[in-house]
Amino acid sequence: MSETLKGNEIISELKKQANEILSTSLGSKKLESFCIGSSGNLPYYWQDPRNLSFNKKTYDWINSSLKANSYPLQTDQPFTNLFLQAFSKISYFLSKADIEKLNKAKSDATDQQGSVLRAWEEAFGSFPEGTGQPIDNICSEICTKWAKPSTTLIDIQNSVNLYKLLNLTPASGKPVIAVFANWLNAISSVISLENSTTMNNAYKEMALAALQSAGKDNGGMILNDSDTTYHPAFAVSTPLSDIINGLKSSNSINLSMTVKRHNESEFQVKINGGTSFNIPVLDFININVSGNASYFEDKMAVSDTKTTINMTFTGVTLVNFGPVHFDLATKKNWYWEDPISKSIENGTGDVSGYKFDPDPHIDFSASGPFGFLTGAAISNYPSMVIEIQSSEYEQIAKTFEQSASVGLTFLGIPLGISGSESSYSHSVKSDSSSSTVTIALNPPQELIAGTSTDSVGWILGVQKDYPFSDEKVTTRKSSPDQVSQGLDVIISSIDLNGEVALITNNSTSDVNMTGWKLVSVIGNQNYNFPNGFILKARASVKITSGKSAYDNGSISLKWTNANIWNNDADTAELYDNKGKLISLMTISTQKQL
Repeated sequence: MSETLKGNEIISELKKQANEILSTSLGSKKLESFCIGSSGNLPYYWQDPRNLSFNKKTYDWINSSLKANSYPLQTDQPFTNLFLQAFSKISYFLSKADIEKLNKAKSDATDQQGSVLRAWEEAFGSFPEGTGQPIDNICSEICTKWAKPSTTLIDIQNSVNLYKLLNLTPASGKPVIAVFANWLNAISSVISLENSTTMNNAYKEMALAALQSAGKDNGGMILNDSDTTYHPAFAVSTPLSDIINGLKSSNSINLSMTVKRHNESEFQVKINGGTSFNIPVLDFININVSGNASYFEDKMAVSDTKTTINMTFTGVTLVNFGPVHFDLATKKNWYWEDPISKSIENGTGDVSGYKFDPDPHIDFSASGPFGFLTGAAISNYPSMVIEIQSSEYEQIAKTFEQSASVGLTFLGIPLGISGSESSYSHSVKSDSSSSTVTIALNPPQELIAGTSTDSVGWILGVQKDYPFSDEKVTTRKSSPDQVSQGLDVIISSIDLNGEVALITNNSTSDVNMTGWKLVSVIGNQNYNFPNGFILKARASVKITSGKSAYDNGSISLKWTNANIWNNDADTAELYDNKGKLISLMTISTQKQL
């Protein structure tokens, strides 16, 4: 289907009816029109029943960026490639004033820093690898690899039991701890600056590694085409059982179209009695019968015929999916918006925070390519009833009656598996009193709620996300003593089976959570934080649900005794008191070998 498609009216009507049918499931995220391009329709059967690994066909389809300036929406290159292009250009920088302050403190603590470097060299022989100075790389190593969960320089400085905090310290590293603590005390006035640089760059490098070198230890996923190759993780949050049940449901879309031959190259079409429009012959419907691939345009919809087409798309259902978000608690997975968002906001300004260096030259607006799909409304492939009034009705009927198979193409898309036509079953009725022939065409069984990795659903409309479009990115002042410049309040982990979501305040300030809410996307279930609830700086709170849910002051809050989270995969969203999306995390228990 070409970019100059003239069938936008048909695509728009499918989207409109799907929005009406799925209004409860969609919420505020309405469907948009979608052009089915070279990637074809959605391979919805995302889990290979032979080994429970993720279907590569599904993975390749959902890992797509959106084509710039396209309407209807179209997919383009792999989104992971575009994300890498942006994310790999990011580093955390200090402003000139903060650098001067930090360097002065380090200069005053030269002796203590030298002791740390000597102790490290004696213990390990060489300094850890990294993008910063040796002392910065040592800070990163100790904070992220010597403690589980990861800690911060501030926590190390304030700890009364360093060996308990740094619970993964190697035996050879124990002599380093004491001199390291002395150095932290010597730079105590600027430790937050050192902590900001160390931790933000360390976390960014972990997410980047999960993208560039996906593996078992950093959340990578195995696909069904290989037992050894790992890929950056995506998840389908709609269970397969829900998808199949949806495709078997009574939800259906009906298109009633009258068709006239406008000229040699175009049809004139009217949908459900609406305004007529013209569409190129090759972009509408092609019927392959008795070896004639253009039988519809040659014999069925010519200038002296009256043609009516009724199409039915059964089993309308919604499938949601997306990239798996970087988890600060486990240091796994790759999709992390905050560094990019902050880099856009900070630009080239003299502020402390994430910045692009060099500029990735990407258009992050809603008309650029930096967007991806988060959901698709699909149906079974359509059935079709064509009624033709023509002096040639008997010959048309005879042609179909004598044909063993019929192939269909609609809007330039072959109606079949893997981009090829499948044989539709057909029946024919004639009415001599009105010189009319009626042909019923029905899809083969594999195109009705199929349960193989080749199964595809017809896309009726899609949900999209441009995470850094102008309406989503808001300018915020940089605060040099705030560890995260973008970590702030986040969803740090979700235990789907244990029914626990962990919300963490990474900033140095308490946050009043009045009016905030946590959303489980599957089922659209909301938890509203209690009025007056304060999430302390550097603290976390558990939001518990299920039979073991409990309240315990500032440590744990009870949502409900009902189970909230989908055990296969789910997405959590955290909104502030102004309704702004603050943090989002997709978690999957799909097989990661």
